[in-house]
Amino acid sequence: MIELVNVGKKYKDAESERWVLRGVTATIPGIGLVAIKGESGSGKSTLLNLLSLQEKLDEGTIRINGRNSEKLNEKDKEDLRLFEYGFIYQHFNLFDELTAFENVQLALDISGGNPKMNEEAVNAIFQKYGLGSLKDKRCSILSGGEKQRIAFLRAIVRNPRIILADEPTGALDAKNEKLIMEALKEYSKDHLVLMVSHNQRVIKKYADQVFTVEGGKLETESKMRKKKENLNNDRKERGRNKSWIFNVVKKRLKSDWKRNVLSFAGSLVSIGGVLISLGFMSSSKETLNKEKKNTLLYTSASVSIQESYEIEGSPLTLTRTERPSKEKIKELFGDNVTIENDYSYFLPSYSAYTINGEQRDPVQFSPISDISLADRTTLDVYDGILPQRNSLEYVLVNKEFASMFNESVSQHEIRISNAVTIEIDGVQDELNLEFVFYIAGVVEEFSFLNSPRVYYSNYSLRSFFDRMRLENISAVKGEYYDVLDLLEDASGDSPYASYSYNIFFPERYGQFVEQLSKKSSSLVIKSQAFEVADTFSQLIDSFSVALIPFLVLVGIGAVAITCFTSYSLYLSKRKESAILSALGCRSEDISNSLLYESVIVCGLAGMISLACSFPLSRVFSLIVKNETSIGSLINLDLNCFGIPLLPLLVVIVMSLGFPIIGMALPKWASKRSSLVKELADE
Repeated sequence: MIELVNVGKKYKDAESERWVLRGVTATIPGIGLVAIKGESGSGKSTLLNLLSLQEKLDEGTIRINGRNSEKLNEKDKEDLRLFEYGFIYQHFNLFDELTAFENVQLALDISGGNPKMNEEAVNAIFQKYGLGSLKDKRCSILSGGEKQRIAFLRAIVRNPRIILADEPTGALDAKNEKLIMEALKEYSKDHLVLMVSHNQRVIKKYADQVFTVEGGKLETESKMRKKKENLNNDRKERGRNKSWIFNVVKKRLKSDWKRNVLSFAGSLVSIGGVLISLGFMSSSKETLNKEKKNTLLYTSASVSIQESYEIEGSPLTLTRTERPSKEKIKELFGDNVTIENDYSYFLPSYSAYTINGEQRDPVQFSPISDISLADRTTLDVYDGILPQRNSLEYVLVNKEFASMFNESVSQHEIRISNAVTIEIDGVQDELNLEFVFYIAGVVEEFSFLNSPRVYYSNYSLRSFFDRMRLENISAVKGEYYDVLDLLEDASGDSPYASYSYNIFFPERYGQFVEQLSKKSSSLVIKSQAFEVADTFSQLIDSFSVALIPFLVLVGIGAVAITCFTSYSLYLSKRKESAILSALGCRSEDISNSLLYESVIVCGLAGMISLACSFPLSRVFSLIVKNETSIGSLINLDLNCFGIPLLPLLVVIVMSLGFPIIGMALPKWASKRSSLVKELADE
């Protein structure tokens, strides 16, 4: 039974408001075929919408089987539409992409029951009404009469107590009109069929009771004989099975493939970009720590003392550099380093040279502790051979040096000439130095900011100068005096000592020396290897920081695409969502059906991105290596930053996050959309 007490409904526009219904009071029995008639625009469809809880009252009360509609929350209303109501519309409101059978079964599946039992029930109702031949046909190809008969089956398949039919025969011919009305009449023997119609012939022939809407009021035109009603008010509970959602999503994935391709592409690019960036940010530091050892300079450094002096009245500052005492160096390093003289006064660190008699522009000449590289684990010769022992006869050159020539430089002769004057207490010695080296082999070093360089044995150069007697100075001193003695006696600010000591240390100790070079305040520790590594590290840090806004923009772009596609999906499926709502579907299930489609698309993009990012990171790394000789700069690993399965976690978060954020706009819009407008007959 439905009771209306002083029911009113008004519509507002910018300038005025109009009461369509007001002061409507009536009792509609729980059994029979009840017709509501009236002129077009009189409010009969509005009354039906109020009874179906698709519109809200502005005043008055509606009681449905004793329950006050105004005290029902949204879930109660959804349950009422699911278990108590069945709907039939003038223009059917079926899902055209589904078959007739799927349309009817969907009404049952929404209740959450057992799919197998639902299927059996639907088969039975098709057989009962002789519509078995239509089961497997898509509704898009059915005639109007066939569609309305399927809509009738959908309305009664859950055996609702109330059928609300809005102009159910308005789009039918006489034959189909008769079939539908006789079916409704039969159903009304045990249930209430509330029909809105302007067809006087149909009303007269089939209606048990007639109400007329006129002037905003509801008048009883005829009363039916009282029938015994089913007073069972036991509340039904929804089942937990929601497999129907995935069936709907499956259909949408096929029908909305263009929209989904756009969403897929946006997610693929953004997730892939984040993963590749993650590979760079996590592996670049590790690569630097490996690559910075790939230079022969890594196990040596110079140590000096520097003092700065401000010039009064000038913004300039003077810096004084001198060689510290060996004791001061030992205080800092202990016995972990070997302290050697700096011989660059005699063998300049930057010098012109001849190779096979041809004069060449200056390059770097640097000492190393062992020309045989017996103390190194990360470097080897790729062109030529390693000397078997320390000797001043052989040198190694780096790839940058070798690349200046069009042929192999192995075994080529290098000559350096240098004339120096030594003076002590007015006594001078002239030294005409000539060094002759043969290139033993070429090493490939960390190429970042590297320059052409020749490496010689510091041990052998020391032995060379240990045998170089300073004749005039020795005669005056009355004893043997060589270059080593000169350097041992030289003061810290003597140019002969080159204002510094060189230190050599094991490869494993390089990290410690590098850290001291950044922290020590008493001594200035310089190494081109450390400076290059620090510059490269700063470059990586800057690039990593620059990646952050890029990744943010990528994420915003992906969310925007997902939001656009989700909203586009919502717009295209508004009527479908309204039909689901009229069938009693939970609002969250309707939202989830849209969300799951986006999750599947983004999830698929995420999985493909994850699968492709690992080989792609290696391809990009090889490209970078070919251009810079720096390997493994982009290396995506399952344990980035020491976090197990971090790339997988990123994919999961993005695959779920994009759709969830993207659904914000459709959810906002759905709360402001009118179910009545979406279901309005064209």
